[in-house]
Parts: sequence; structure tokens; C-alpha cells
Amino acid sequence: DRLEPFFAHEPGVRHAFAAFNDALAEDGAFIHLASGTIVDDPIQLVFFSDTGGIPLISSPRSVIIADSGSRATIVETYAGIDTDVYCTNAVTELVLAEDAQIEHYKVQNEPVTAFHVALLSVRQGRGSRFSSRAVMLGASIARHEVRVLLDGVGAEVSLDGVYLPQGDQLHDNTIFIDHVATNCTSHQLYKGVLDGHAHGVFNGQIMVRHGADGTDANQKNKNLLLSDRAEVDTRPRLEIYTDDVKCTHGAAVGQMDEEALLYLRTRGIPLEAARGLLIYAFVHEMVDRIELEPLRAQLEPLVASRFENSDRLLEP
Repeated sequence: DRLEPFFAHEPGVRHAFAAFNDALAEDGAFIHLASGTIVDDPIQLVFFSDTGGIPLISSPRSVIIADSGSRATIVETYAGIDTDVYCTNAVTELVLAEDAQIEHYKVQNEPVTAFHVALLSVRQGRGSRFSSRAVMLGASIARHEVRVLLDGVGAEVSLDGVYLPQGDQLHDNTIFIDHVATNCTSHQLYKGVLDGHAHGVFNGQIMVRHGADGTDANQKNKNLLLSDRAEVDTRPRLEIYTDDVKCTHGAAVGQMDEEALLYLRTRGIPLEAARGLLIYAFVHEMVDRIELEPLRAQLEPLVASRFENSDRLLEP
């Protein structure tokens, strides 16, 4: 009975993939944090696809309810067999009651033979705090969508992400934050490093509704192109219908800093190693934001391995 309302509608918005997930969902998780519950150890949700060589679609559905004053850390991981062809269509819903705190991480490391579509839908009550940090590494085509409804006074949300497509990969990040209540805060920072024929997308929107006074919102997207053939589409947007707000947004797309590269080379660092150091410096800020130390230690070599001379990058 507790789950029925979540499966009886498409979460937060009319959404084709969410409706598809509604119809096909068989796997997933239900987590209920009672009022005042504090979970010290991270809760791990691992979705690993092994199709046995048969193309298929998996539709995991996870529902997380955090009652008033509860606190927990959630880690979602998506991976699979390197040679399998499949599609993951995931939906994760979180509902945070008054003063609840959820720290959320997502690691998407599916094989390049796979397709990944995921919706993270969040509804926040008064004084709640939600943070999500996403690392996008795998899949041929990946869409990471986040929709946050700030429905309680003084709610806070922080969204960070890094996407590292190579070859012919496409990584799409679509973010929508809906400021409904007063005195809410939202922060977004997404960074992309693209190589080969890779294509990246950042489509971010902040909506400030009429009466949502005291809103403090900022949104940034930064991209580094390592190839003339790589492409990124970035579209940060603000839609504001009230006064007394503080909102900023911006986007940047650039290539390797030739002066910094020359500086490193004059210090005796080979060209490829110098390039690797500059790339890693660009994305390291995002990895460093991961407060969960074991996860950060796991991701550092994964991120560094996307660039040449990764062993050099990890030396102390």
C-alpha cells in the first residue's frame, strides 16, 4: 500500500521513459527512514546487468522516503558485462520530509555496448537538505535526468556532476529545479571532458515560481574539448516569476590551455603527461567533492584511467 502511489503515476511530470518504467519495473528497492533515523553506513544500490548475450531492457524502480529529521547516504551504481547489449531505464524517487538529509551518489559505468536512461525525481519538504553527485563514464548513449521540487520553506539542494564521454559516446544531462517555496537554495555544477567524436549535453533549467521570495540559485556548466571532432551543447536557463531573488547561471566551453601546457613542458614534463595533468586538474574538483572517502578512492583511478598516463596522475 505504501508503494502504490509511486507506481500509479509518472513521478512529477509526464515522462515517456518513466511511464515505460512503470509498466515494466520488476527490480529496484524501497527504503523507508522513520522519523529521526540516522544511518551512518552508506546504503548501496548496485544494478549489474548480465543478459547472457540476449539484448534486453531492465527497468529498476527505487523509492526512498525520508521522514522528518532522518539522515542517510545512498550510492547508486550501474554496470554490466562488457560485451552485452542492453538498455537500462531506471527511475529513482526520493521524498524528503521536514529537516531530512540525504546525501546521494550515482556512478554510471555501463559498457559502451549498453544504453542508459535514468530519472532522479526528488521532492523536498521544509528545511530538508539533499545533495547528489553523479559520475558518468559508460554507455553508448546515456541520459541522466534530475528533477527537484523545492516544496518546503528553507529547503536546500546541491547537484554536481562530471561526464567523460569518449569515442562515439553521447552523455546527456538534463536538470530541472523547481523553486516553489520561499527561502530555498539550489546549487549546480556540472563539468564535462570530451574526446574523439563524443557528444555532451547540458540542459539545465531553474524555475522560480511566483511567491518564491528569498530564492538563492546558481547554475554552472564547464566543458573541456580534447578533440576538434568532439561536440557539446550547453543550455543553462533561468525562468523567474518573482522579485527578491538571487539567481546566476553560466556556461563555458574551451580547449586545452596552451600556455599552461607550454609551462609544464618547459619543466621537463612530456607532452602527453602534461595534457593528462591538466585534464585531471579540471575534473579533480568534482571528484574531490565526493565526501564518502571509500567511494572517492574507488573513483579516482576510474576517472584518471580515462586519460593517458593515468598511472602518472595517481602518484603522490
